[in-house]
Amino acid sequence: MFLTKQRVRSVGIRSVLGAFFITAVLLFSANADADDLELRASGKLQYKHFGGGVTKVAQEHRFNLKELELNETFTDVGFQYRLTGWLTTGATYRMVFAEDDGNWKIEHRPQADVIVTARRLFYLNIAWRARVEYRIKDSDLRVRVRKKLKITFKRVPTSPFLAAEVFLPYTGTPERTRAFVGMSPVDNLSTFYLLEADHDNGTEFKNIVGLSYKFSL
Repeated sequence: MFLTKQRVRSVGIRSVLGAFFITAVLLFSANADADDLELRASGKLQYKHFGGGVTKVAQEHRFNLKELELNETFTDVGFQYRLTGWLTTGATYRMVFAEDDGNWKIEHRPQADVIVTARRLFYLNIAWRARVEYRIKDSDLRVRVRKKLKITFKRVPTSPFLAAEVFLPYTGTPERTRAFVGMSPVDNLSTFYLLEADHDNGTEFKNIVGLSYKFSL
């Protein structure tokens, strides 16, 4: 594929904006409490089937930036199917390895998703996802619902996005909330800043910087 002057200019603008966003996030994070600063790096491989099905495999690593140590990693294997232009369902199995007081523990998380999407709505892509998640750890089973709203500005270079997510256990009281801001400086690469609040014992905040790359077949 030949690079036109317009495409070169577009890539240049996206790269500059992406570098600016990453620099701003790093400067903000440098002023955050180091105990609450985390880096998340993930890669996703997806294969699109004929008829609207997608098989996905993903791997994510989470690092404590104060200790420069890996504190959690997980692997996803799942399948999504688009029923209509605006409705998608999916199922995923997630295996989590998390550090807990010097020991690594395994958690199994079967998940089921329903995703409602409004595309090209005032130049926006709006996606609402409801996820039921089963958490199996040390012979203990817990169930929670995760609701996430994501708005992507498709006509803007780097496709910036905003998102919010709430975690609801079966008791109905939010145990965790998230607020995202991010962008895609180049195709298939996303970078974001995430403010996460845990509400189990009061409210504790965590500052998170993330990078994600997607491979499509």
